Amino acid sequence: MSDAETRLRRVVQHAPIVLWAIDLEGTFTLSEGQGLGALGLAPGEAVGRSVFEMYNDFPDVLADVVRGLGGDEFSALAEIADSAFETHYCPLRDEHNSVTGLLGVSIDVSARLRAERERSNLQAQLMQAHKLESLGQLAGGIAHDFNNLLTAILGSASAAERALPATHAARAPLENVMLAVQHAATLTHQLLAYAGKARFEIRRVDLAAQVRELGSLLGTAIPKHVTLRIEAQDALPTVEVDVAQLKQVVMNLVINAAESVGDAHGSVRVTIGSEQIAIEQVLGLYGNDVLPAGSYIALQVEDTGSGMSEATLAKIFDPFFTTKFTGRGLGLAAVLGIVRAHRGGLRVVSTLGRGTAFKILFPAHAGAVTETADSSPEPHGHGHILLVDDDMHVRSAIKAIVELLGYTVETAVDGRDGVTHLANHLNAYTLVLLDMTMPELNGEETFLEMRRLQPDLPIVLMSGYTESDAMTRLTRQGRADFVHKPFTLAELAAALQRVQQPTD
Repeated sequence: MSDAETRLRRVVQHAPIVLWAIDLEGTFTLSEGQGLGALGLAPGEAVGRSVFEMYNDFPDVLADVVRGLGGDEFSALAEIADSAFETHYCPLRDEHNSVTGLLGVSIDVSARLRAERERSNLQAQLMQAHKLESLGQLAGGIAHDFNNLLTAILGSASAAERALPATHAARAPLENVMLAVQHAATLTHQLLAYAGKARFEIRRVDLAAQVRELGSLLGTAIPKHVTLRIEAQDALPTVEVDVAQLKQVVMNLVINAAESVGDAHGSVRVTIGSEQIAIEQVLGLYGNDVLPAGSYIALQVEDTGSGMSEATLAKIFDPFFTTKFTGRGLGLAAVLGIVRAHRGGLRVVSTLGRGTAFKILFPAHAGAVTETADSSPEPHGHGHILLVDDDMHVRSAIKAIVELLGYTVETAVDGRDGVTHLANHLNAYTLVLLDMTMPELNGEETFLEMRRLQPDLPIVLMSGYTESDAMTRLTRQGRADFVHKPFTLAELAAALQRVQQPTD
């Protein structure tokens, strides 16, 4: 053996390649290289065997072999088992230029292909995260402005209704106005839920028990030809959720699932069980890029409906995207926002003609169910309130309903005006009603300046957007509370009562 042949053999033996050749019948005449190990073969083991028999389960590979034996010289990528090879096919020819066989050099590119796919997945997740953030900001901004308008309408209607005798003909229309405002508030709450910025009242609950309680309501909300089944494991750990938002998630998913069944007989199956996951298993979940490894409670809603195409799947969580003629496109957007806000994850699997499965993962907790207290606060009070809001119509409406509760009210047009009022009348106000979103001096800055002037002053924060991190920090400072716009008379009364209770 010449030195050149020896060097070539060493290269082939130690490089992640396969050097192979076949004759016109497809029988291997050469099979060498370190890359054979990835195929479960030893050097020379394939010699004498037929490529068409060995790779019968890989039609793309055999199509390339036939093309090469037909005289084409080309390169192609093929995946065999768990490996990927980039192969250059070179026809062997005799002195008459007739093809006598095929020579191939296959390079193992499995690692490179995995890295490329992982990079592509990360880019897709990053794009999804940017899209969610942008749409979330838009949704939250719309909800904030809309809730301010609803506050003015609801406050004015409440004041007008309370001022009328019980038998007055205008009371019924006013009640319809207030009911419409409540429905509109639900719509904006869905927008905030999509943005992941809705206000939550977190309790530790038995997820399976909560879903079972919805059983009868769900049964009436879906068509009679769709069978609903609810199955749950026994003795599951609790989850920490906002119960109202949890019920919205279940209702949205079950109703969507039933509607996807169409007019044919079908079924919707809701299952609740425990699931242990590892970090690498959460890739592909909507909501969070990565969930910590650990114990989760899985809520899955699957149907026997029409399924969805990849194009539809890519858009189902976008607000205002809908495939329903009368839909608003907010249901699934709100579901995703609620899941994100609960530090959970969501996976969707759908096949056209075979149905869809939504799986939601909530972190499991070992503690017992949180007991709820039944509180019915007295709706009336007394004292002098400083109301600070930059919107004239909102200010007027809130003033009217606060006065209905028995308080006297002085108003300020913005945060700086509110601070000036307080500085000029220290200890004159029972409490302050303070909007969070104002020009120049915002709610947080106004709050801190007021607390500097009068440290023990009770303050109720108001916002049509969300209970943000800032509001959470402020309400933890004692003698502070929060009410979300638009609020009812009872909700405002409760907040005013809470903030005036003595602190320990």
